[in-house]
Amino acid sequence: MPDQSCCVCQNALKEDLKFNQFLGTEGTDHRCRICIHCGLIQRSLLPAPDEPTEGLLYGEYTAGDNSANRRSLMRLDLIRQLLPENGLMLDVGAGSGAFVKEARHQGLSAYGIEMLPQDGVCEWLVNHDISKAPFLIDGRTFEVINLNHVLEHVSDPIPFLKGILASLSDSGTLIVEVPNEVRALSIRIKQVLGKKSNSKTAFLDHRLFFERRSLINCLEKVGFQVIKASTPRVCYRNGFIHESFDQFQSLIGQGNVLEILARKHNL
Repeated sequence: MPDQSCCVCQNALKEDLKFNQFLGTEGTDHRCRICIHCGLIQRSLLPAPDEPTEGLLYGEYTAGDNSANRRSLMRLDLIRQLLPENGLMLDVGAGSGAFVKEARHQGLSAYGIEMLPQDGVCEWLVNHDISKAPFLIDGRTFEVINLNHVLEHVSDPIPFLKGILASLSDSGTLIVEVPNEVRALSIRIKQVLGKKSNSKTAFLDHRLFFERRSLINCLEKVGFQVIKASTPRVCYRNGFIHESFDQFQSLIGQGNVLEILARKHNL
């Protein structure tokens, strides 16, 4: 039986008929429910890997890539601005470690956490459950923690984010990016036209579907103070029309991703 209370604020959930129709999960045990208080769309059960409907896209998730893409390099430019001299950076959900490897290549003191089959792959990419206890390097917390397209996969975000908070230095910055699968202009146009989502990643792997308000509420719930929220451009090398549309929807705050910068509250 799917959970009947919100994983963030414990208020009641109701079925989100419109979103389930869009995602293609209507009538299933893994359909989405929305919190009547904070608006977070969530589901406790994921479909089986052989269950996706026709037309879903493959090869979307890039955590396993062996090289840093253009978006990653832009993120490193931001981190460099935020990271003090001799500060530590942590990438949570590091995948293959390509992002951490590029950060270290650029001279940053960077480490990564990933649920790898075993420990010891390399000294800077380790297996650790961040929700169990703070992750420290030589007893030190991190001045920047990067959480890139990870939070939407987490079934219980509050203890997970509390682990992030405990691993962050008192003056440090958390960078969170999640897909804007509820409010992006491209999503809303598809819904108006009666089309369904063609995202295999969202259909199979995403437990949480954030919009700006619900993401900020989730972060504030554990003691973060949001200092910036935006929907940056993410569409590159996809042709003039796609790039122009992505730039437009990003400028009006309805881009394909949500990016949040946050610090510990009252600091």
